[in-house]
Amino acid sequence: MGRGSLLSDSEKKEQGLSNRRIARDLGRSHTVVDNFIKNPEEHGTRRSAGRPSLLSDRDKRRILREASNSTKSCMEIRSSLNLNASKDTVWRVIRKSQFIVKRKMRKAPFMTKKHRENRVAFARRCSRTEWNKVFVMC
Repeated sequence: MGRGSLLSDSEKKEQGLSNRRIARDLGRSHTVVDNFIKNPEEHGTRRSAGRPSLLSDRDKRRILREASNSTKSCMEIRSSLNLNASKDTVWRVIRKSQFIVKRKMRKAPFMTKKHRENRVAFARRCSRTEWNKVFVMC
């Protein structure tokens, strides 16, 4: 369940109002107001829940820098940065980033003009067979 905003100094115990009235004015539960009045030093000091991340913010930035404009795999990024995290964790960091766009690599490089010329020359050179002399069995 989400936590509400912290109570400000002016909201702490407004001139003799009841805790329920303060809670209603603040839009908070009376329990949070009661607990704050009993022990104000403890208010807002609860630790966050969940498992702490293996990667620091600096590690995440390094992963994104390494993955940006690169063809490296997650395993290669992990080993090059010497991280103590799984490849899935590296993949999750990359996937969460809005700046890294994943695209499948092309299966072959683009054909250049030289490639096309070589292909036409090969076709001319290899298709000099006299097809009227070829016997085809069906």
